[in-house]
Amino acid sequence: MLQTISFTLYLALGAGVFAALEGWAFVDTVYWADYTLLTIGLGSDFPLKTSAGRGLLIPYAGGGLVIIGLVIGSVRGLVLEGAEERVERSQMRKEREKWIVRFREKEGHGKEKRGEGNEEDMERRKAEFEAMRNVRYRSKTVRRYTALGVSFFAFLVLWFIGALVFWFAESNQSWTYGTSLYFAYVSLLTIGYGDFVPQSNAGKPFFVLWSLIAVPTVTIFISNMGSTVVRWVEQGTLWLARWTVLPEKRHKANSGKGKRNTGDTDEEYHRGPRGIEEEGLRGEMEKIGERVEKAEAEHGEATGLPARLAREIRNLAKDVGRKPPRKYSWEEWSRRMKLLEEEDDNRSRRRDSGNGTSRDKIHDGNSDGDGENWGWLGEDGPLFSRMGETEWILGKLCERLEEVLVERVNREK
Repeated sequence: MLQTISFTLYLALGAGVFAALEGWAFVDTVYWADYTLLTIGLGSDFPLKTSAGRGLLIPYAGGGLVIIGLVIGSVRGLVLEGAEERVERSQMRKEREKWIVRFREKEGHGKEKRGEGNEEDMERRKAEFEAMRNVRYRSKTVRRYTALGVSFFAFLVLWFIGALVFWFAESNQSWTYGTSLYFAYVSLLTIGYGDFVPQSNAGKPFFVLWSLIAVPTVTIFISNMGSTVVRWVEQGTLWLARWTVLPEKRHKANSGKGKRNTGDTDEEYHRGPRGIEEEGLRGEMEKIGERVEKAEAEHGEATGLPARLAREIRNLAKDVGRKPPRKYSWEEWSRRMKLLEEEDDNRSRRRDSGNGTSRDKIHDGNSDGDGENWGWLGEDGPLFSRMGETEWILGKLCERLEEVLVERVNREK
């Protein structure tokens, strides 16, 4: 909002200054400033003629580009991140309900054969883990292509409706609808040949309003293309290169398929710098792990549960803030879940009494909020968490470490 107001004031201020320098009417200068700052640059109807105007254009256009960049950044943050997250979470809930129904039907059919041993328990948990991965993948895919379709439709509406208005507004220039479509297209893409320009009293004000609406519309459309169409082109180019000029890439890709499927390649997770907040959290987690490990070793408990929890926290802290966020394999999750369920005296601690599984919580997606009853598909599980997998499991490990240390202090009292 602040960026938009700043751009409007900057546009009006510049229009006033250039109107005085060039002797133009203020409304005409607003029209000129609009297509100048938006880099459309029609130019044929209002060229700068004074030396002062040409000299002032350099800092004015540069400052305008900075403000436009801020506006585009705020549009991305408001629309692309906020709205798309809500759409994705809504889609995840729909996909989750489908999987819950499948699990219940499967349990109903196999109720007589199903045992309650650890092997069946682990198989069931693994199936739920894979369902969580499937739900997240499908939700992201649906969100991406839904956003692409909606933004493309908005772009078409802006293009065709805008051309229709210009057709009527510039009828005195004998514009056809095809001419208006051509003008609207080269303006939306900021090509701005300048061979056709609006000259009517209705066409110029509408152009200003229409071009300002085009900024967020085209920004969102191009951003959505980046995660869909551009990705197709990149993958197609890489595939073509592997089979033509870079055959060695094909062999590397084939040898690394298994690792990429689990999402554990170093190439994938060492891109992008960490932010200051992530670095701070990472440092704090590593310090906590080191101090607890050292204290346990001094008491001869280097292999005890607190020491192993602290060691796992220290190892996980290295993944905090990675771009893109780290996704762990089932084997990594399983090892950490067993660590969470272990008692300080090496007895197994199960989250539900009796059968040793949190199946009901997982299938219903509910929790009583005690921090232990969570499920892969539950509301408080990793699927619906706003944190990454690293931060989520770090939170659980820290909670468990705190519980163990408090229990030990209470026993010593």
